[in-house]
Amino acid sequence: MSGDLQRLLQQLQQTQNQTQPQIRNQLLGESSATGVFNPHLLQPQLQPSFELQLQQFQQQQRQQQQQQQQQQQQQLQQLQQQQQQPPVIDVSAALNLVQLNPDLINSLRATLNASSNQTSNQTPQQSANPESNSFAPPSTFFFPFTQPFPISFASSTDNTLPTFASLPTPSQKQPEKPRELPRKFSPEILRLVADLCEDARVVSTIKTLKFAQATREAALVEIWETLTRKHEKMRQQSYADEIIGKPDTGRQLENTIQQDLLDFDRRVFKEMTDLIKKQQRELEIVL
Repeated sequence: MSGDLQRLLQQLQQTQNQTQPQIRNQLLGESSATGVFNPHLLQPQLQPSFELQLQQFQQQQRQQQQQQQQQQQQQLQQLQQQQQQPPVIDVSAALNLVQLNPDLINSLRATLNASSNQTSNQTPQQSANPESNSFAPPSTFFFPFTQPFPISFASSTDNTLPTFASLPTPSQKQPEKPRELPRKFSPEILRLVADLCEDARVVSTIKTLKFAQATREAALVEIWETLTRKHEKMRQQSYADEIIGKPDTGRQLENTIQQDLLDFDRRVFKEMTDLIKKQQRELEIVL
């Protein structure tokens, strides 16, 4: 690329040397006729042509480089596709070869047997090496026991396998016992409970008490979440103060948090106790 650029510059210099006297003589003739001479008019007439040719040359070089890169990428993609494609095996040709040459199978078997024998001979040496971590396959593949082990079961004296007839069937399963009610509830108490469940006044009172309890529990949960967010902000502020160099107040903060939790537990215990007492009074009035 540098050699082509140098040759182009030499050609441009020669062209400039050849055209510059002609342009100078022409300008001198025009200036002598008008009486005004401006030597700076020479450079603007020569400079645009040189810059234009240089731009064209650089553009050609870029196009050539892009074409070369595209060709290289295409070749690389073709090579990758060829490597990914599995080798094509002509099955019919292989079958014809085996049919025409029956001795080929015997030679292949002999080669495989020789390679397997060689591997089995090398296997003990490899397994005996303590530094080798490679898996050593056994030299022979056979069942070492001539007789099978006797199969015995705890439920049978003979060594025979159980049959399907001896297995329990779904029809032979014991029926489930009916669910028995607790003995501490007498029939009179159960009958009284059933009558209360059918009383509209009792049912409405129970629903009202349950709604009041759910509302109170939701309020306590909201208080707990607010308290948790407050403690989290206090911990973050303490951590920020510790980073900027303020005195450590971690122990005091933890004591404050523990005191808030104890106060919340006492509040929950008091409110739930009062709620249960109120429910008992309401039920006593209804019953």
